[in-house]
Amino acid sequence: MAGQKHFFRTLLILTALILPAACSRADLPAAPSQPSTSDEALTGSEWELTGLYGRLPLPGTRITLEFEPGELGGFAGCNYYGGAFSLSPVGSLAVEDVAFSAQACDAPQGVMEQEAAFIQALYAAQGLTFTPDELVLHDSSGQILMRFRRMQTFAIDPSRLAGTRWRLTAMSRSATLPKALLEGSTISLAFEDPGQLQGYSGCRRFRGTYQVDGDDFSLTGLEMLDTFCFHPEAFLQQEGEFTTALSETTGLRLEEGRLEMLTAGGGLLVFDALPEDRQLAGEPFIWELEAVLEDGERSPVLQGAAVTISFNNERVSGSAGCNRYQASFSFDGSSFSFSPAVSTRKACPQPEGLMEQEYRFLNILPEVTRVTIRGDELRLESEAGAALIFRPADLDVR
Repeated sequence: MAGQKHFFRTLLILTALILPAACSRADLPAAPSQPSTSDEALTGSEWELTGLYGRLPLPGTRITLEFEPGELGGFAGCNYYGGAFSLSPVGSLAVEDVAFSAQACDAPQGVMEQEAAFIQALYAAQGLTFTPDELVLHDSSGQILMRFRRMQTFAIDPSRLAGTRWRLTAMSRSATLPKALLEGSTISLAFEDPGQLQGYSGCRRFRGTYQVDGDDFSLTGLEMLDTFCFHPEAFLQQEGEFTTALSETTGLRLEEGRLEMLTAGGGLLVFDALPEDRQLAGEPFIWELEAVLEDGERSPVLQGAAVTISFNNERVSGSAGCNRYQASFSFDGSSFSFSPAVSTRKACPQPEGLMEQEYRFLNILPEVTRVTIRGDELRLESEAGAALIFRPADLDVR
């Protein structure tokens, strides 16, 4: 069960929850008198909350409930939860030992109070009735506590995923409209042998492992293959949103040329098929030198003499203003080391001072030991206090 798989990663035993005053039990409708079906009929079913104490769920939230033999679990709006249950032949319900993950969510407003009310209602439930489309939980007096609708399932043969390659076109972290990606960014995902995946997060490469059961998906491992992100901070933030959504994915929908991955919270990752001739990683991000800081003086770059740099697989390359250059670099977790640059050997008389500027740049580069990115500014700094200050060359990410 997808919700259970995610939920058991981090647990906090539920000890006490206070039902908010807003969730009064007064004037609650009575449960329908239709007979309940058996415990076995619930096994494997998945439901989404449509009403809690007579009220609709908060906009932008999603609460789910799933059943397996003797166990229930799902997503409570912020945290995954799970516990034990028993159901008598006449529909008497007992829920025990509910535990949930220990995350705090500040949006949308009221989500944590709603989650507390949901768990309290789950414990208070003494019976249930359900049809093929609706599940109702009620208390000992027959008053309805919660209503659910059955979730659609889209069974997928895991072998259909193997060998497919995808490019993300939109994503949403919650039950809201998907938002477009940053201009110029590429996020990709490739499913290899069953259970293995790799991709590019728009900033760094990654690989991972997964499991598929019907339309249930669970990411069982994720590893970033690159230590540093050489893009503006907005790209790193987008990467975090993507990898979080990927780790929270619980369901798949696969159609010709389109893949949708659904998160427990109602979020969505939408992919189009990636052509075979396209690489998983996007083009390296290009930075343009804005100024050189040396001996306490900041010197702007000459007009008409763009100096650029891009990072790709432990190599840097670009234009030094007149000549093309490239160099290798390494990062040991605390400091950087750049090799002397190799460049072409043209001479450019214009603009005046261009060759001197190029000489300064190529001499500072191998002295760089520190690389920092704040917002859309990249700084390469040496131990001696010199610095190369860059801005995005061709994208406005501010």
